[in-house]
Amino acid sequence: MSILNRTLLLLTIIILLSPISTLALDSLEYNEDLPNLRLEGSDTYNDGTIILLFSQGNNETRFNTDEIHLRIIFVNRQVNKVKIDLSSYPDLIPKCKGYKYLECSLNPSALIDGYVLIESFRNNTRKQMIVTWDGTIQSVLNLCGYQLSVAFDSKQDFLITESKKSSLIWSKFTVKNNLLKEEKSTYNVSKSNTNIDFYETLPLVEGGYATIIFTKTIFNNNKNESNEIYIVYFKDVPPYKRYLLHSFDSMISENEFRYFVGGFKNSFDGSGYTYLFFFKNHSFRIHFLSNGAVTFIDVNYLNRMNEKIFATPLFYGDYLGQSNNSLVIYDDNFQIKHVLDIPYDNENNYISFIMQKQSLFWSFNYNYNQKWNINYYPINSIDTTDSRYIYQNPSIIGTYPKIDEIVQIPSKNRKPFDFIINYNKPIMTSNENIIIYQYLNDNDIILRQIIPGQSEFCQLINETAISIKIFVSTLHQINAKYGIRVENNFVKIQFNEEPLLQISERIWTFNTSLETPEKLADQVTFIARLIFDEKNIKFYEKITSKHNNILKQLKDELVQAIPIDPIRLKIHKKVQIEDSNGQVLISATIMPPTINIGTERSTDSVLKDLNELIQQKKYNIISNGGITRFLDENYGVIAIPDFWTRYKNDLIILLISTIITGIIILYAHYKYPEGKNFFSIIKIILVTYDLILDIAFVIISANDVPYLFVFSLSSVVIPILFNMTMTIYSLIQEIVHNKDFNKWCKENGFITSIFTVLSSADVEALHILSSKIAGLNAFSAPPLSAKISRLVFLAGFINIFLEDIPQFIIQTRIQRKFYSSCNVIAP
Repeated sequence: MSILNRTLLLLTIIILLSPISTLALDSLEYNEDLPNLRLEGSDTYNDGTIILLFSQGNNETRFNTDEIHLRIIFVNRQVNKVKIDLSSYPDLIPKCKGYKYLECSLNPSALIDGYVLIESFRNNTRKQMIVTWDGTIQSVLNLCGYQLSVAFDSKQDFLITESKKSSLIWSKFTVKNNLLKEEKSTYNVSKSNTNIDFYETLPLVEGGYATIIFTKTIFNNNKNESNEIYIVYFKDVPPYKRYLLHSFDSMISENEFRYFVGGFKNSFDGSGYTYLFFFKNHSFRIHFLSNGAVTFIDVNYLNRMNEKIFATPLFYGDYLGQSNNSLVIYDDNFQIKHVLDIPYDNENNYISFIMQKQSLFWSFNYNYNQKWNINYYPINSIDTTDSRYIYQNPSIIGTYPKIDEIVQIPSKNRKPFDFIINYNKPIMTSNENIIIYQYLNDNDIILRQIIPGQSEFCQLINETAISIKIFVSTLHQINAKYGIRVENNFVKIQFNEEPLLQISERIWTFNTSLETPEKLADQVTFIARLIFDEKNIKFYEKITSKHNNILKQLKDELVQAIPIDPIRLKIHKKVQIEDSNGQVLISATIMPPTINIGTERSTDSVLKDLNELIQQKKYNIISNGGITRFLDENYGVIAIPDFWTRYKNDLIILLISTIITGIIILYAHYKYPEGKNFFSIIKIILVTYDLILDIAFVIISANDVPYLFVFSLSSVVIPILFNMTMTIYSLIQEIVHNKDFNKWCKENGFITSIFTVLSSADVEALHILSSKIAGLNAFSAPPLSAKISRLVFLAGFINIFLEDIPQFIIQTRIQRKFYSSCNVIAP
């Protein structure tokens, strides 16, 4: 927009736009603390943020200081004050006498969030400066006849284009690490005798920019001209893609008036782009797609001087225009749908006063008494209860979870969540992302998960709905607020492959709660593996040295990634070198919550979430960490079982059993000191325990590895049969050849039967029958004969090879299988 148009626009807005309307929403009133402020200009960002630019002066001298002042009015009506010091750039102050806009002025243009371009004009000399919202001048430019184009997300980049005869010069500005970086290049028209007659630049939904270029080629001794309309795409780096949209030839007439004006419309709903323009005596409407394909062309669509060409495309469809000094809504055929009750003059260009996504029109009123106000008027282009308005996306029907819904986190089942987006037209997946983040406070957020559209985690449920899998670890914290941002080009329209618009940050938000209370667990220690490649071997050298800060950095990054209270995570200083080529094992301990107020997860949940975060690190913040990016996703984390936690019950039972056994032994010794009380009682306990473990080994442990079941069963059954056979044979021999033993057996048949069973676990249990425990007759059998004693000893020796060694080998195989198949062992 020229400086003259901007000036006329500003003056007319102040003088003619009525501040009172029955349709006006609550206005914003603001009191300035600076005297003699004069409004220089205003503009509106894509997200609805408004900027006002003021100078300080009087009727004789407009700029009597080296400062200018910005007012940034956010959608929530908050106002930020910004002072810009121009003392180091005196040439940027267009000082002149009086309040003469036609002689000198300053005009702001909204760029991306956090940046504004301010143009200084005096005596046909223009200079521009790019200024941040904190008042810092980032760059000073000397542009003439330029155009600004801002990316749809208002956060990443913007483009400045200039035309010079047969060349189009573009400068792309991108914010990286809070620094504004410029990339510059030139597009040249390839035909000879061809110049650029007119151009217009537009941002693309899928990223990048395109420029519609009108070229004029003179031939036949300056009697004829060829006019061509191209669309040129500036998406990445040269070579650029160029497509011909339309061409026509005409005679050159000296008296012909070349009336040339146009405007484009991006429907935002995936239907493509429409360009409307007048040229000479004709009007045109060209519709095309992002791939350059022209779908239709209408010639003489409007009358030559029809003012409707100035109508502004609206975000949710239709056009905002003017008719008979009133603002009106036009449909796509430029038929009036309804008239807005907003007084307006037909000379105004009102595009800078539209809050597109909020469907509002705003006006500024200031009487120079240090008090100004902004009035808001609904455009009524869409119902405020419509899902498209709620999600600020023309293609959205609804989502799961809904906005501000509470998502319950399961305490046991770790199945991923299925979030759903419903569109109002058939879609297909594309190559951009959906991003889940967590609010740390009202202003700060942290990345939790990134899911590419073309990944196994995004699946179409039907033609219009897509399901996105969200990891349980992504929603780690409870009673917390989360948000979802859907990037431009996350999905496309099926029939024309046009990318659909994003869902911006701070719209689709939800909260979390715990499905059932978690059982608090004690601390748990785990190990993880770091793998440093050749490019990052310096980290390996540091982490293996005695003095390093790598482990502290690792802790800080893990605390942020989980997230968890730093007090609960302790990284151990000692590391284990697993491989001299760059593999290191580290260990850490997760502590239980110091104070359980319902927001901290149990150690078991933290451990499982951390394991999942590492295994899926390419989708979360761990892959961006300076040290966490080296964590081995194939290793995850392995818990080191805490001895007391794991064996606490067993140890208590053992302690009680030991005390009871000790009492029995002391009592037996008191009753009959000559008996083999100690060893015999211990032998009874061990043999009984051995028999129970043999049976449990087959029933429980052997099933963990099915292919070892037969061997496990054999290692128990064969020894039992062997011991039982040797026991029965020994007893029969003693009963037949030893009259005293025969007599004792007849008197103690029950005890004989019990020890026959116990001896199936260990044939040496037969010696207990003659141990004389506590002098009891039940343990006072005559000693076994020398022959049978040797036989029992030999059987016990053979039993080592039949039972003990095979079971040891099988147990080893089972444990190896278990550790190799599990990444996390819960305590």
